[in-house]
Amino acid sequence: GADVTPALYNHKMHPRTHNSPCTDSTSIVLYETCLGLDIPLVGICRGGQFLNVMGDGTMYQDVNGHALSGTHMMQLTSDGTEYEVSSTHHQMMCAGPKGVTLATGGRLAGDRKTHYNRKEGTWGDPQPFMLDTEVVYYEHINALCFQPHPEFFNVDHECPQVFNELLHTYVL
Repeated sequence: GADVTPALYNHKMHPRTHNSPCTDSTSIVLYETCLGLDIPLVGICRGGQFLNVMGDGTMYQDVNGHALSGTHMMQLTSDGTEYEVSSTHHQMMCAGPKGVTLATGGRLAGDRKTHYNRKEGTWGDPQPFMLDTEVVYYEHINALCFQPHPEFFNVDHECPQVFNELLHTYVL
C-alpha cells in the first residue's frame, strides 16, 4: 500500500515517499472505531506501519535494499530465535516510547537508511549498519504491528507460524 503520511508522525515528507491521504483518512476512521469498541488491532506491512504511527512511533521513510524480493531473517528480541520472513517495502518502523520491539531484522553493511533530524529539519547521512524493527506491540492501544508478509507463505512455513504465536501472545 501507500506510505503512511509523514505529517501523522510530525516529519517532513522524503522525496521518495508516496502517500495517500485518502487511505490514511479511511484508516484513521477504522482505527478510532476499533479503539472505541475495544477491538484488538493487528496490521501487516502498511497496516503495521500505520498502527506503529498511531501508537506514537515514526517511520524511516526510505530504506534501500530491504528484501524487495526473496526473504530475510527476523530475530525475536525475547530469545533470539530467528525466522525466515518476506517484506516488500521501502520504509521501516521506528517504535515509539510506548512500543515494545518484539523482533528485528539485521542489515548488511552495504544497505543504508536515511534518517530525518527533527531538531534541524533536515535529512541526515545514511547509517552503515542498523537493526530493522520488524514487529512492535503497543499495549496502550492493543496493537500488533507486523511488517513482514505471513500471507506470502504456506501455513506450515515459519513466518505465518510466528505471526500467529505473537498474535495470540500479545493481542488476543
